[in-house]
Amino acid sequence: MNKDTLVEVAGLKTYFFTDEGVVKSVDGVSFAIKKGKTLCVVGESGCGKSITARSILRLIDPPGKIVEGSIKMRKTDGTELDITALSPKSPEIRNVRGAEISMIFQEPMSSLSPVHTIGEQVQETIRLHLKLSKEDAKERTVAVLKEVGIPKAEERYDSYPFQLSGGMRQRVMIAMALSCKSRLLIADEPTTALDVTTQANILDLIRDVQKEYDMAVMFITHDLGVVAEIADDAMVMYLGKVVERGPVDAVFHDPKHPYLVSLLKSIPKLSADRIERLDSIRGMVPHPFNRPKGCPFHPRCDRVMPGRCDTETPPRVILGPEREVTCFLYEEGK
Repeated sequence: MNKDTLVEVAGLKTYFFTDEGVVKSVDGVSFAIKKGKTLCVVGESGCGKSITARSILRLIDPPGKIVEGSIKMRKTDGTELDITALSPKSPEIRNVRGAEISMIFQEPMSSLSPVHTIGEQVQETIRLHLKLSKEDAKERTVAVLKEVGIPKAEERYDSYPFQLSGGMRQRVMIAMALSCKSRLLIADEPTTALDVTTQANILDLIRDVQKEYDMAVMFITHDLGVVAEIADDAMVMYLGKVVERGPVDAVFHDPKHPYLVSLLKSIPKLSADRIERLDSIRGMVPHPFNRPKGCPFHPRCDRVMPGRCDTETPPRVILGPEREVTCFLYEEGK
């Protein structure tokens, strides 16, 4: 691992073994998350973004299983920890969750317990990892609730999740993630179902705490506008595979993979004629049990090469420092 790398994922494969067949949710994904930087992961629903994030924390429920690859993390003392070698229920991985790596889940209402107050839920993480007394843990809980912008934090401490708005519940999730000052924050679409103003506030909050704690962020989203605003690096996934990865400016201003080119063309433009129709990507994401042979994107690709893209697996092509694409169009000599 590079000294600036916090987490390195190499050849990760996470499959679900069901009665109907094998679902290859994550199929050979490789990337690195740098210390203090933001990696944004984008792609359509079902492309494996959330399963990749859950794999890092070993939160894959049966019949899911990591079948291949490695996930390495650089600990505070500089040593490397192979997360894939740990049991999902081991004390070692429990010491990583919340303390070293924390996660904001996609839907706070289903992630928070409806029968416990928000104070109890945030405090549980603090007492588990920081070994504080109940009084000190409560003081720390109120302080972190204030940090994430929850008004009257002392009163909200005894509130239940259903008594809070969607934006406030999301702030509670962020407070839980920040309570132990973890070094990596995984945010799985934290602004889903929030209004535009609340979304902007949540993004500002994540950036502020990232700067304060020098924290790395893995941000999962569908919104390419969010990526352009907050990312240092971007990774584009399609059907369990990484199709393009690199610094965000290079990825946005010089997209290579036809899938990313199509995604960027489908973004509405303020300068466009009001009667102009938006570009769209033809077809649908294939069903997991009916994955196409060859390149998974070839049935929807405008630059498909018959006899090649539909039969062979495209290579991983290095375009430059930390820049790569998985496509036949950029093979050496093309």
